[in-house]
Amino acid sequence: MSVGLKVYKIMTDITDHNLLNQPLKVGFLLNVSEKWMGGLNYMKNLLYALKLIEHKDIKPLLFVSKKINKNIKSDFEELATVIEVSFLTPYSFKWLLWKGIKRITGSNILVELYLKKYKIVAFSHSDLIGLKKAKSLNRRCSV
Repeated sequence: MSVGLKVYKIMTDITDHNLLNQPLKVGFLLNVSEKWMGGLNYMKNLLYALKLIEHKDIKPLLFVSKKINKNIKSDFEELATVIEVSFLTPYSFKWLLWKGIKRITGSNILVELYLKKYKIVAFSHSDLIGLKKAKSLNRRCSV
């Protein structure tokens, strides 16, 4: 299934969530090393492209490590709502818990908690599988 078809299916599923009068909250996980400029630039360009289309129905939420470089965070704040979370902070207790639970059960329960808190309908460009409350657009996705 093409990405365009996946996006269309998610957009049609939104009517089931009764969110048509609110912006579609799409979550992104910045789960890459700050030293890997390719990953940072890719995410920056993706969010910049969303900003350029001026689509008021999409509200990107970017989840980052609590230890993110302040200059990098500042760059992303111009493009999305940036939310610092400890489960993306390498070797923190919640990061170890998230990795352990994900490896043992295949579940992303910590991410599911953030879905509920921030009312996220879809995650994009992240390695999330098995989400119960939202769709995930990635290469292993079957929408």
